Amino acid sequence: MTRSKYLFFIASVILIVLVLSSCFLLPKPTLTPPQLVSPANGSTNVGTSVNLVWKSSVSNATYKVFFGTSQSPAYVTTVSTTSYTVNNLEYSTTYYWNIVATANGQNATSTTWSFTTEPQPVYTVSGYVFDSNGNGLGGVSISFSDGLSSVTTNSQGYWSQSGLSGSVVITPSLSGYTFTPSSTTVTGPNNNVNFTASELTPSYSVIATIPVGQNPWGIAVNPNTNTIYVTNVASNTVSVINGNANQVIAIIPVGDEPFGVAVNQNTNTIYTANLGSNNVSVINGSANQVIATIPLGQNQWPFGVAVNQNTNTIYTANWFSNNVSVINGNTNQVIATISFVSSPVGVAVNQNTNTIYVANDVSNNVSVINGNTNQVIATIPVGYFPVGVAVNPNTNTIYVANAWSESVSVINGNANQVIATIPVGQGAGYGVAVNPNTNTIYVTNAANTVSVINGNTNQVIATITVGKSPVGVAVNPNTNTIYVTNDASNTVSVIGSK
Repeated sequence: MTRSKYLFFIASVILIVLVLSSCFLLPKPTLTPPQLVSPANGSTNVGTSVNLVWKSSVSNATYKVFFGTSQSPAYVTTVSTTSYTVNNLEYSTTYYWNIVATANGQNATSTTWSFTTEPQPVYTVSGYVFDSNGNGLGGVSISFSDGLSSVTTNSQGYWSQSGLSGSVVITPSLSGYTFTPSSTTVTGPNNNVNFTASELTPSYSVIATIPVGQNPWGIAVNPNTNTIYVTNVASNTVSVINGNANQVIAIIPVGDEPFGVAVNQNTNTIYTANLGSNNVSVINGSANQVIATIPLGQNQWPFGVAVNQNTNTIYTANWFSNNVSVINGNTNQVIATISFVSSPVGVAVNQNTNTIYVANDVSNNVSVINGNTNQVIATIPVGYFPVGVAVNPNTNTIYVANAWSESVSVINGNANQVIATIPVGQGAGYGVAVNPNTNTIYVTNAANTVSVINGNTNQVIATITVGKSPVGVAVNPNTNTIYVTNDASNTVSVIGSK
């Protein structure tokens, strides 16, 4: 190597060293804390998917994201951009976040900001409940898992509920029915949440047979005491049955030929219509003793008796005199006599409307009496030889057993019109009773059976064999137990269901 080349090489090395030295001696850029941009600190009604945005003082930094519901949020991830999206946040929740930037061997931490997400949106759902025939089913309770009050379907089966939020399980229920689907889950507005109801057919059986007096006819129940009262026409007595033991616990002498019997469960007082002696026996249910005898007049022939517990008023259907006696239960005195009825036998009261219904056997109709005015306000034609009459106060529906037609007339209490006629057993019509809790009707048939009617469909769903010549029937709605007087057997059949 020549001297000139050697000197050039040395000069080049020195130059390179100087250049490199000058580069390493340049000051490094200062890393300042990231500036948070959005969502703004303290902001509310923020959506449940949020893009966190910040600014940085350098372009080559990486960023640790800290995020959560704690004021000292936890580490989530590291990114190289100045934004990060968080999803699926909870509604109405406050979140905290900050950013730690790292660059050139330096760290810088932002301030901590917070924001609160929006409340969970509410919505409305509605639908129908149909029976197996495609008809709307009323009285179905619709419940909701989010704690909202349940609603009940109307007579067309329609229901609606507002104020739902999030995922909600909707469940229908009605005693005696199963539903398809059994429940359903909604997460937003829906006007087509429908259910189909299938009726369960109860299994009925006679669970006891209780001997009573001669020719038992009328029967009534005090559900408060679970006590049953039976009139024995030929014995001139009332048998008192303990419903828990299914045993006669007392026999009470009353007037001659007692047919009808009724109970005021509020006062625990029992009334018997004594056809042969033209009077009413008043029995104290606590002492099982007659405490008063109310004369009705000569040749009245009282057959049926009913009580309005709300007004403590008693009504007797007087067959021979073609009238109804009105008795004040406080004074045990007749306060009115209602005419314009014809051969009345059965009588029943809707306590909710203070309306009295009287079955007139010879004239084949039902007289409707206003309990406030004691006036007949309507006369409704029914089947042949109506005897028994009963009321479902919950639905304001009246059921009349027509002995010679072997049918039951169903009357709408609002319109005072027959809306259905239900064929039942042979020789039906002397006794009819309603369980308002289950909307089930029971009718005695001379062919030693009881027909069971579904009040929702007006169809016979079961036939139960009982004693000979069943006439009277009563129900304890609290226990869903049915009691039937068998005139020719001198017994009471006790029917249970499951």
